[in-house]
Parts: sequence; structure tokens; C-alpha cells
Amino acid sequence: MTDVVTYRLGSQGPGDLQRIVDALLASIPGDAELTGEIQERNADPAAFEAGSITVSVDGAGLDPATVALVVAFVAPPAMDIWKHVLLPRIRRRWGVNAVGEEIEGKTGH
Repeated sequence: MTDVVTYRLGSQGPGDLQRIVDALLASIPGDAELTGEIQERNADPAAFEAGSITVSVDGAGLDPATVALVVAFVAPPAMDIWKHVLLPRIRRRWGVNAVGEEIEGKTGH
């Protein structure tokens, strides 16, 4: 079963955010700092490859309040790495509003 976390839309749309996530995942082997952060969370950096974290949209319409970003993970360690390593990097690089706030009650499988 896939674990998911849902966020309000931020300044980065789902396509842009997926490209950012893919680039971060692809950079793991050559980024000693990122690899170290992942290892500090007791995860294997080699386990994170393209497709291990996906971004999609939940909802439709013109009103941004009715649309949410769904971030899905193929394995439980990926959610931890997303929340504690990748998401903070994204917010530092693209701004705190790059990904909106987590929507409580919309996390799980």
C-alpha cells in the first residue's frame, strides 16, 4: 500500500514540484550532504530513485481551495525522508510557500 500526505497548493504546481523532487532524488548519489542527511534518518540512500516519491493533484476546479497536492511514497522510509529532508530543502530553495500546509486528516494510505 502507498503512503500519502496531502498539502494545500503552494507556489509550485504539481508538475514543477514533481520535477524538483525527481531532480533531488537523482542528485542523491553525488550529493554527500544529502546522502548524509538520509543516512542520519536511518534510511538507505540507494533506495530512493525516480518514482519513489510522486506528486499528483486531488480535486479539480478553478478555486485553489478545492485542489490539493498529494505526495505519495512507495515505502514508509520515503515519507520520513520527504518530511525531514526533502521538503525542508525545497522550502529553503523555493520559499516556505513552495508547498502549502499539510492538510490534517488527509494523510495515510
